[in-house]
Amino acid sequence: MQGLVDFICFHTFVDMEDRSWMSLRNRACAQYLDGLKLFIRAAEADMLNRHKTTMWCPCIDCENKKQFSSSLTLHAHLILRGFMDHYRCWNKHGEGVNDRDLQAGCMDQGFSGDLRQDDGTHGAGQDNEEGPFCIPDLTDDKLADISANYAQKSQDLEEMVRDAMGFDEYTEAEMKKLKRLMADMRTPLHQSCKAKYSKLFATLTLLQLKATYHWTDRSFDALLHRLEDMLPEGNELPKTTYEAKQIVCPMGLEVEKIDACKNDCILYHGKENEKLTECPECGVSRYKRRNDGGDEDKRHGAPWKVVWYFPIIPRLKRLFATAKDAQLLSWHKEGRKNDGYLRHPADAIQWRVIDSKYASFKDEPRNIRFALSTDGMNPFGNRSSSHSVWPVLLSIYNIPSWLCNRRKYMMMPLLISGPHQPGNDIDVYLRLVVDELKRLWSDGVKVYDGFKRESFKLRAMVLTSITDVSGHRCLSGQSKGEKDCFQCLDDTESLWLNNSKKRVYIRHRHFLSRSHPYRLMKRQFDGTIEKGSAPRHFTEHDVYD
Repeated sequence: MQGLVDFICFHTFVDMEDRSWMSLRNRACAQYLDGLKLFIRAAEADMLNRHKTTMWCPCIDCENKKQFSSSLTLHAHLILRGFMDHYRCWNKHGEGVNDRDLQAGCMDQGFSGDLRQDDGTHGAGQDNEEGPFCIPDLTDDKLADISANYAQKSQDLEEMVRDAMGFDEYTEAEMKKLKRLMADMRTPLHQSCKAKYSKLFATLTLLQLKATYHWTDRSFDALLHRLEDMLPEGNELPKTTYEAKQIVCPMGLEVEKIDACKNDCILYHGKENEKLTECPECGVSRYKRRNDGGDEDKRHGAPWKVVWYFPIIPRLKRLFATAKDAQLLSWHKEGRKNDGYLRHPADAIQWRVIDSKYASFKDEPRNIRFALSTDGMNPFGNRSSSHSVWPVLLSIYNIPSWLCNRRKYMMMPLLISGPHQPGNDIDVYLRLVVDELKRLWSDGVKVYDGFKRESFKLRAMVLTSITDVSGHRCLSGQSKGEKDCFQCLDDTESLWLNNSKKRVYIRHRHFLSRSHPYRLMKRQFDGTIEKGSAPRHFTEHDVYD
């Protein structure tokens, strides 16, 4: 009986169209609490239907990344913190596909909607990210819209490829890939398909669904096999996952897997170190020893550590090749509202200082200004594990502030694998990024602008870095030792705790004024009276020395 009640409540909940209550600021009002009750019932029903013991929490902090067994925990989180942004399609709690998801997905893919100029209310220009791309309810009107959108996308892509063919930087092999891409783009999926779905766009749509819903290769192969039987004979649908990826491979970007020393001494990269089998610094083998009784040749073992390197320059070229993105990359100069208010990094003093020092860099508004950020993370979500992976991210500050931290406009040039954090030796890995940024700063790179239909010399720089205290210590080379406070430097006062195996920093009272009463308190602190003065201020010359 209870299962039937939950089922009825769930489907009544799914049919609800008005979910404006989710964004109410007053989460104690009756409208929000009534809607929250329906959501909790739906989440419990979905948990029972899936035969699970936990539910995803969609609050602002958890963001459907944490699960809890009690609905009371979800209830408390959603009252105290509220729902995460743009979670209108509750696909993590059993809700199916509806028309609202189609509209949100189409806007997320760029099929409709334009970016507005910044008028001080940046929300007006935000892309709709209300849900993943979902399979539509194909009415006649929607079929016509989708057909028009795909036709426009096909025309834009064909125009971009045709312009690229007139650009003399591409090799013969790359030109073959571009021609094959155009052929797949013009080839209809089957004879009666007309212009709705080409071979390329049908494959892209299916691969996008695979990535969105985390389908395995085996399940995707089974889907392709079934679709092949449903479609007319002679259709151009790929038969396997491998074939589908080969169709879209000309659109891919290069990535390098570079072996690293187990102790973070060197990268086995470049002419000097590429063929080494042992680290010249510490003498540790490049490869793990085999324990399966096979050939003990070190070259056939797995490397101790690997860093994934995603070059920056090809990604910048890809951004500028698209007319819409190329136009956005000049927004800070040509589209920003400059009224003296601080609403974008371009309004800050640091930006203007760079402009005054480097006039040649300022004169070209398409030159890129990055923000670099990095931090350690545990990819397994297990707090008992100390495994630490360090991604290095670059955010583009040329674009509107509401797009700076969108996944599309963020780059991850480095992914430093664990199991241990690189610490002070992170500079060994950052050398790959630094070399490419030095090239972008000093020499520049010839890039084709798809909006202005011209080639120009692109330059780039790192405007700022965004890290927490531990990440700052790694980037500044002060993450190890007793003097690792980036403010006090050589005057750092620290104490090692043997039982907890941690270092703590003491004598904070010496920053207080001489007459402060805290300096005379013993029992409340470490049992001593603080008579010392604050550490001296280090200038930039002191730091470099």
